[in-house]
Amino acid sequence: ARDVRGRRGVRLGDLIAVASIAILATTTVVPLLNWRNAEALDTKCANNMRRIAQGMHAYTIDNQAMPMAASLVPLPTSWLGYRNAENLNVLAAAKYCEGGCLCCPGDVESNPSYAYQVPSSGDRPLWNIGPRTVVVGDRNPLVDLKRHGETVGSVALNSASHGGLGLNLLFSDGSVVFDDSPYL
Repeated sequence: ARDVRGRRGVRLGDLIAVASIAILATTTVVPLLNWRNAEALDTKCANNMRRIAQGMHAYTIDNQAMPMAASLVPLPTSWLGYRNAENLNVLAAAKYCEGGCLCCPGDVESNPSYAYQVPSSGDRPLWNIGPRTVVVGDRNPLVDLKRHGETVGSVALNSASHGGLGLNLLFSDGSVVFDDSPYL
């Protein structure tokens, strides 16, 4: 159908074709962008852990020990205020790494931080010596649940920082590994 000036009118079939192309593009592009953003966060998290590894290496050379700001003895009266990541803050305070690298960029908690292994005094981890052990990881969701007084119904929870798909781990040899298992 043409009007008197020779222009074509918009037909219903044209509108449906344009709408279906827009829907198809949206359902394809949005998940792709979300995946790309998640990959970027995972990479930045792993890079943060590598920077912590460099800081740990320099700190242990200078101090002949891993950074430890606090001890679990005596046990804290409340787990709500306790953050074992205070031990990592020693690295930032002493300028071994920037404070911004001490947490996962995907962490949505109000006080984001990585979990730092706090062993008993006779069992302190050694950097680059002895058995390969996990030193730093994404925050453990089970500890957070207990900290907030919630009942833990499952022991199979991954860090929310990576969409529940796994967590990054920094080992005592300086390597960083993404592990999709919540069991350590």
